[in-house]
Amino acid sequence: MYNKMYGKSISFVILYFKILNQMFSKVIAFVILSSSIAWSQADRHNTSINQAWLSCKANESPNSIRGEGHWILYTLDDYYALDSTYFWNFNTPERINNYDNQSWSLLKMPGTLKDGIKKIAIDISLNGLEWEEVAEFELAESKGSGFYTGEAGPDLKGRVAKYILLSGLENYGGECFGLSEIRIGMTPAIINTVYIQDKTKPLIYLSLYPNPSEGQINVAINGFGVGDVKYTVTNVSGVILKEGLWKIESQFQQIKSLQADLESGIYYLSVYQGDLMVSLQFDIFK
Repeated sequence: MYNKMYGKSISFVILYFKILNQMFSKVIAFVILSSSIAWSQADRHNTSINQAWLSCKANESPNSIRGEGHWILYTLDDYYALDSTYFWNFNTPERINNYDNQSWSLLKMPGTLKDGIKKIAIDISLNGLEWEEVAEFELAESKGSGFYTGEAGPDLKGRVAKYILLSGLENYGGECFGLSEIRIGMTPAIINTVYIQDKTKPLIYLSLYPNPSEGQINVAINGFGVGDVKYTVTNVSGVILKEGLWKIESQFQQIKSLQADLESGIYYLSVYQGDLMVSLQFDIFK
């Protein structure tokens, strides 16, 4: 559930999907959650509070480790590999509501630059229950100008997720927490999950992207033990065409690269460690 917001919706937020078309000739950008943003030169963001998010009451976070706080949760329509991010901090200066400057009518309106988030954390999840922090960083305070162009955030380096949780950890001294806009680059990913009974252990899954691919594939591995895992690439007849070892340094999500020099067709990637095996189908299109 989204945190309490000032304004109609979270239409201030833009998430970019980078999807290769069938001929792999260009990247197509799709915009979601944004029906009312007016674009301007150099991606400037205006000072309107109607195109910003402002949270003035702490709520219990979907990630129980975070406790109560000011947060935004995005539930994507599928699994995506996340990469570049860009942020615009809260850009609405202090305002006074008044009638003909009469003293009885002077009323401070919600939102000031001090409500801008100073320190922010990004958590990701596949199921909305198990969370992993992938970034914690600081944002500069906005100047409250219509020429404000924001700043680059961290590169999430292909981490796969269906849920994205942004948590404001510190602000610039205001009573609320606010942001103006955020962009996250995404590539569709496929995933295969092994459900285990022991809830104290990380979720075991294998994911890859892009699919279809021209040959260069990124593989996300989670929940395997520290050490070596074996991988094989087979065709539809089960013939092994490629195999090797990947070194796993953590039980949490790691990204490996696979160069599949194969003809166009359907193939299977399998990853093994002891009695554990996870497989995924992928397509090569040239």
